[in-house]
Amino acid sequence: MLDPENEVVIDAVAHAYNLSPSNYADPASSHQITELTYQIGGKGSPQRGCDVPHDVYLDDWQPEHIANVLFKETATGRAVAHSLPLYCFKDVCEMIGYVRSEALARVVALPGVREVRVTPDSGLDWDHDMIAPQAQARRKRRLTALRASQETHAILAAETR
Repeated sequence: MLDPENEVVIDAVAHAYNLSPSNYADPASSHQITELTYQIGGKGSPQRGCDVPHDVYLDDWQPEHIANVLFKETATGRAVAHSLPLYCFKDVCEMIGYVRSEALARVVALPGVREVRVTPDSGLDWDHDMIAPQAQARRKRRLTALRASQETHAILAAETR
């Protein structure tokens, strides 16, 4: 039995999908992945009566939906969200729904803005040269700090053995 005062459940593999057929870039592949995902995740509950209806599962999941499922309907206390590009779908980023709604809400609120369109691309035409010099410098500092942090953790782990 879980003791919520002393134990926490961590879901280290949380994904927000857009499995809506309108998001299929390659319909045949997208359909197969969607159905496989449904069989495992939507229909695969070990608890009777907890399966997700097919039409509900095939939707553009929003972060608040994932939060409700993870934190209100289970004992999960923490979760790690992953970006998992599935190139047979139009929006390769699972967070595109959230990013789109946030961008629309924030940009349309700016003075003088009358219309906002957010259209994701496949990301295949992007390269590092498109990053502004200031952002490249910020990225380099963050990566250096991250690497140093990982090296420190590795040293501490080795010392505790």
